[in-house]
Amino acid sequence: MNESRQNAAPSNGEVAPMKNRASLFRRLRLALLGLFILVLGLCFVADRLFSRTDRTYQDDRARILVEQISQSLDLFKSENGRYPTQAEGLRALIIAPQGLNSWKGPYWKANKIPKDPWNNEFKYVTPGKNGAPYEVISSGRDGKEISSADL
Repeated sequence: MNESRQNAAPSNGEVAPMKNRASLFRRLRLALLGLFILVLGLCFVADRLFSRTDRTYQDDRARILVEQISQSLDLFKSENGRYPTQAEGLRALIIAPQGLNSWKGPYWKANKIPKDPWNNEFKYVTPGKNGAPYEVISSGRDGKEISSADL
């Protein structure tokens, strides 16, 4: 009689232990599947967000470098009375141009002018657009130029 009571369903509305355990595992599987889908969705959104942020970061980095080079050129002019010639280029910020005795540089701390975030050389044009004494240009992403004249 004891054995038949153990296998029979409880009369007070409780679920048999085996059915309860199977139901628990089924709910746990569904919860884990939902969590997996949620994490997958968040990864997709994060990828979209960070790839856009990276593009914006590169544009901002190029603008900052153009501005820093422009400041170095302005310091060069304040100490030498002129901007570097087209022939001297940005190298005049690092190495004294021949015959320029007032040069007190280097005007750029590194031993070479950095490349833009897309690994292109910055261009130095003198005179610049709209009467500007010079223009520092980054080729930019996809050839869309970022210029000191635009800042």
